[in-house]
Formats: sequence, structure tokens, C-alpha cells
Amino acid sequence: FRPADVPRTKSGQQKFSSLAFQLEEDDSRLENPFADFSRYDGEKHEGAQPVKWITVYLTMLDDAKYSIRVCILEDATVKDLIGLILYKYNQGRRQHLLEDDLSSYSLHIAEDDGDIDPDFPSLDVHEIISKFGFPCLGLVQKNVSEVPKRTFIVSVNVPKSG
Repeated sequence: FRPADVPRTKSGQQKFSSLAFQLEEDDSRLENPFADFSRYDGEKHEGAQPVKWITVYLTMLDDAKYSIRVCILEDATVKDLIGLILYKYNQGRRQHLLEDDLSSYSLHIAEDDGDIDPDFPSLDVHEIISKFGFPCLGLVQKNVSEVPKRTFIVSVNVPKSG
């Protein structure tokens, strides 16, 4: 195959397709640290794969009743859902900046009005989201003391004396 000529405008510049133009204009996908989690967005796969709709309240915001309605693939984990929530929040270019570290957040069972149910612990990040039947969850930012730090195990062999 020989290369095709790209049409040029009267001024001699190359024309771009509308898709190339949109990709050029939308640089937000490059600056969203949670872009990898967009693959779990069920809206892209609805009808082709099983999905689950969940209302998530972002409790760390000034307006604690602010919610995002998220459609996620049913085989995604709780960690994937947290990443997708943060991705969608950042896509909206919201004013409140969120932490870039997923381990800074946990998901909790929430009432329909967004109140977190304190009687239950946070959802395990390794569990599959389809395991849970809750229509509303709350994304909670952990305290600094709750965020797991890297731990190292050091073994020391002390010879017996005596």
C-alpha cells in the first residue's frame, strides 16, 4: 500500500478528522489519575455484560449529600468501584480535589438519603461488587491514621548464648 495523501486546507495545513480534533481537545483523559478504572464503566457495556447501578454519596465533600450514579460491571471489585467513582468525579472537573491514592478511601453502606450506617464496617476492597445488593453506598475518606502504610517484616536470628 502506498500512503494516502492527507487533505490540506487552502492555507496548506493538514485537515483533521472530527475524531482527531475531539481527542486533541479532550486532554482531561491524560490528567485523570484514575483513567484506568474507566474500563469498569458499565454504561459502555450495558446490554452486552451484566452491570449494576449504584448511587454513591461522596461524604468528604462540603455538600455531604452530593452523589454520583455509577454503572459498573458486576465482576468488578470494590476497589475497582472506588477507582471508577474517583474517575467520574475527576471527569466532571469538580472543585474539591481528592486524594490520588485509592487506599485513602473506603466504601460503606449508606441509607437512601446518604447517611452512612455506622453499624457496619467498610466493604472489603477485594470482594466482587455483585456480592452486595445495596443500592446506595458512601465513599468515605479515611483518617491519616487509618490509611495503611507499607510494612516490612524483618527476621532477626539471635544465637543462643550460654
